[in-house]
Amino acid sequence: TMSDGLLTLDMSGKISTMNPAAGMLLDISTDQSIKGHQASKAFINYPTFNDYLRQVLEHPGDHNPREIQLSKKNDDRIILISSSILRDRKERPQEIILNLHDITTLKKLEASMRQAERLAALGTLAAGMAHEIRNPLSSIKTFVQLLPQKIEKPGFLEKFQRTVPRELNRINALVE
Repeated sequence: TMSDGLLTLDMSGKISTMNPAAGMLLDISTDQSIKGHQASKAFINYPTFNDYLRQVLEHPGDHNPREIQLSKKNDDRIILISSSILRDRKERPQEIILNLHDITTLKKLEASMRQAERLAALGTLAAGMAHEIRNPLSSIKTFVQLLPQKIEKPGFLEKFQRTVPRELNRINALVE
């Protein structure tokens, strides 16, 4: 009834036990008897999984959890795998116990959250840019509206020729 996959191998790499959850994760039906088969042959379709098993068999001991990707035709799964050594009373290694935890949904959720954060940041950036562009546009609009009325006033044209290009350069710098 465990939701995590549980797989045990003897020290030569042969499968001792496999629960139904491991069978589902590794796409091996529970009616197939793989007990006693070499794990490297039973899981040949999963090279990253086989690499992990090879490392565990070469260097027996407790291994920290590691994420591996199991790829099938249209179904990629991300598995958090860890291993422990079952020892006898004299502390000799007897079997390797592998725990397989499917974290695919969690990884998809994390990716969705990262995407939402990026979109939120992009929205904030766009709002900030709009605000920064609106400020110089307001100055330019004001000068253009006042132009017909104040073109004859002393100093207005000079102020217009100084302010409008400066604000246009400011907008251009923001866009670049």
